[in-house]
Amino acid sequence: MKKTTIKDVASLANVSYQTVSRVMNNKPEVHPATQARVLEAMKELNYRPDPVARSLVSRNSYTIGVVIATYTGHTCSLILQSADDYVRSQGYNLVILGTETHSSAEPDAGLLLSKQRLQGLLVIYHGAQDDPHKLLLDVPPELPIVSTGYIVDSPQARVIQINTYDGARDAIEYLISLGHRKFATVQGPSNTSEVRNRFNGFKDTLDRHNLSFDPACLAAGDWSIESGYNAMKQILKNSRDFTGLFAHGDRMAIGAIRALWEAGIRVPQDVSVIGFNNEPNAKYSIPSLTTISYPAEELGFYSAKTLFSMIRKTKSENSTPLPPMPEMKMQLIKRESTISIR
Repeated sequence: MKKTTIKDVASLANVSYQTVSRVMNNKPEVHPATQARVLEAMKELNYRPDPVARSLVSRNSYTIGVVIATYTGHTCSLILQSADDYVRSQGYNLVILGTETHSSAEPDAGLLLSKQRLQGLLVIYHGAQDDPHKLLLDVPPELPIVSTGYIVDSPQARVIQINTYDGARDAIEYLISLGHRKFATVQGPSNTSEVRNRFNGFKDTLDRHNLSFDPACLAAGDWSIESGYNAMKQILKNSRDFTGLFAHGDRMAIGAIRALWEAGIRVPQDVSVIGFNNEPNAKYSIPSLTTISYPAEELGFYSAKTLFSMIRKTKSENSTPLPPMPEMKMQLIKRESTISIR
């Protein structure tokens, strides 16, 4: 089989091979529509530049490091996949430096980081802001870093966050519009900024409607189905005086629905349940789960694009500003787990 070349991409995109090269190197002088056409041609032809050959010529490692909290979380995996697609379209590779938790990720990640000639670093992590990320102590101060939520203390870092406060607000506004006035909530680990944003969106919305909230109707999980199940059982021991449940994650919502069912409480006839993130299993749960979608793919693409703009700046290739942050909105997905009680 004939190997796809840069000239094949240029022919399909109807541009010169020099233009393809400029797109691959993220040069700023390419029109956005032309860049999109070239990227689409590269994708259609499954063209991947050889980073090893290019690094021998330029002494550039063409390697981007990524620290990711978990592979199993739907949101993090989508961010990673989208970022990887963009990084590969530029002829670079991603190297994974750590997974799952700080304690397990940092020793291996720190060792790998010291051995890699990275051009930039992505931090795909929505974890505890109060827990110092020791890995980043080993990062050279001049290395460009983009983080999707974790606050990074570095002069070369940019933090890109989605305002999940608004998503939580929309979830509760919807339940209130259905007639619900008493609520329970299953939140994520309480020491994370993501959880604080979602809880504040929940509580502030209740306050605006002059609705009270009973702390006995709150319990925390760790994003897993089992933790949602256990959190709901804990809430039910304290109170059953609620008709609306807001879970900070879809998997916890599904676990909570199981606990409600075991207690003889019907969803949605007795309690309406709404989740967060719009994970694939939310559509197929029984009942299917009303949820708030999270723009993970857009976040991954924009984070990688921003990192490459920062890399160009460190090389003094141009003085163009970083790409403006696009509007990445969350969306209410209405399904069977919520119902009007009016």
